[in-house]
Amino acid sequence: IAVDNRMLVSPTIEWVSSPNGVARVPTEGSNGNIILHTYDRFTKEYVVFSYDSNTGKQLWSTYLPAGGYASPTIGDGVVFLPCGYTQICGLDENTGERIWTKELHSRNRSTPTFYKGLAYLGVGNKIYGIKPDGDIKKEGLFANVMFYGNPLVINDYLYILGDSNPTNNKSMLY
Repeated sequence: IAVDNRMLVSPTIEWVSSPNGVARVPTEGSNGNIILHTYDRFTKEYVVFSYDSNTGKQLWSTYLPAGGYASPTIGDGVVFLPCGYTQICGLDENTGERIWTKELHSRNRSTPTFYKGLAYLGVGNKIYGIKPDGDIKKEGLFANVMFYGNPLVINDYLYILGDSNPTNNKSMLY
């Protein structure tokens, strides 16, 4: 097998973009585009961008209430993104238009995971499964747990980090 080592020896930069604000982890859209959001410290808002991954051309941008510290995920044409500290928003992947906003009543620190038609995330002591239209299809309440982090699905099982005592500095995998 021949290995192409050009990237290791002399990489080239195809394009560069300089969005305002501090960028979070980018996500690949279903059409191969790049979805990225930044925190703009001057407006104190999130700015969500979509870029053509081949040319770097900005396709759209949308402002949202800041908060959450998580990254977006894409599912069925919807960008699911924590916003406003205790909310999650759904954006149209092709236009950036905000379709819906859901209040989750606890600080959202979870990057959603899209699996079999639902975006899963853990917020406070609840795990949610949200449909692309914003309808909360599944909701589980767990006493004495605070969920955070990125859920992981393996063989139809959902794994998520949580903590029964945040001041004890001990994480648990549920």
